[in-house]
Amino acid sequence: TRGWPLATVAARGRPEPRSPSRAGASRGPITGHPAMPKDLRRRGLWLRALAFLAVGAAPPPQAAALDRDLPVRARGAHEVSYLPGVLEAPWVSGNKADGRMCEEASDPAYERLHRRALAEAAEHWQHPEQLARDTAQEGALLSQIVFCPLGSGLAARGGGSGCRVEAIEPLTATGRHPFAKVGCHLRAARRLGLQRSAELMQTSVFNISNLVLGSRCPREGRETEASVLADSGRALYFDAGCSVWRGARRASEHGAQGSAFGPSMPLFDGLFAKRCVRFERIFGWEARPFNPEKWWAGVPLQYRQKIHFYNVPVAPRTASDPLLAIAHAARAEDYVVFKLDIDHWPAESEFLHELRTNARGTNASLLVDEFFFEYHFQTPLEPELHTYWPGRTRGGSVDDALAAMRELREMGVRAHFWI
Repeated sequence: TRGWPLATVAARGRPEPRSPSRAGASRGPITGHPAMPKDLRRRGLWLRALAFLAVGAAPPPQAAALDRDLPVRARGAHEVSYLPGVLEAPWVSGNKADGRMCEEASDPAYERLHRRALAEAAEHWQHPEQLARDTAQEGALLSQIVFCPLGSGLAARGGGSGCRVEAIEPLTATGRHPFAKVGCHLRAARRLGLQRSAELMQTSVFNISNLVLGSRCPREGRETEASVLADSGRALYFDAGCSVWRGARRASEHGAQGSAFGPSMPLFDGLFAKRCVRFERIFGWEARPFNPEKWWAGVPLQYRQKIHFYNVPVAPRTASDPLLAIAHAARAEDYVVFKLDIDHWPAESEFLHELRTNARGTNASLLVDEFFFEYHFQTPLEPELHTYWPGRTRGGSVDDALAAMRELREMGVRAHFWI
């Protein structure tokens, strides 16, 4: 659905045909996109240039392999590479993100590009079986993680036959939905008219409709893939900072609407069930003390045998270390989802370090398939951002956060900023 307005996808479920007037547009150096006008090259306005690219004709569903090599890492029986979407360009350009986050977010081109990316994300919410393809697309709005057989050499070229290229939302410097109310006063909303733009550009911080989650749903006509996915192991969910289960119906309703308002365990259970990932075991840790009888009273009977609840704070190198639990409970063939949101930076930073380095030998990065983390980064040059994060919970800069999440994606972990 590249380039389609979000309203069109929401209303009809499928995009309308693109105007034929664009079919004869001249092509630039990036395959499938119109040539960039000289004034854009001269002025160096990268966002407007990308907006110009985004309105051109979409590349074919199975674009040719890349004409450049991507960095490759080994992950079990696979080699992995990561191709960031064009919307990550401002945050991986080498310039510091802190101090220019709101400036970039208030550019009208930013709104246009993300509106199109949200349309693509909406399509993945409706059709999770369309998450993967065989080859990566150069110049796509969404980012892509490439999984190929180890030793094939295909991951460096963006995939090919026998590979699985999965879409994932582009990282944003705000660590939220691109239009969330994090503190930026988006001037573009005023310029474009509040009636249309207010909802898009000033949405709730609990809006997760921008996320593109993993899926075990086989692609249509891929019977071999269906059998492989079905036999690929169990699905396990680990939730550090789980709160309670009660309110499951409300959480499920919010999740279906693209909101993460409500308890996380039933929310994730519902979100991933719709993506053919049904958790066999669920592990949850919560530091806030609860009456055990009241806590379990909120858990449906059909879930009580699969839930392991620990009413203690998580801590590295202890019996309440979720990464040690993953190391003991998970196998390489399992689909493992890990959510970390405990609002305690010293512990969170050590868990994040272990995921990135395997310093303690847990091999967590090889076991975790999907990672959700509310990274409370610091923004000293833009102190108006994320004022709901207490200072004591913050650590690292926004650039540290972006680097960490991108590195995990390069390792084959579907890493998402959480709310």
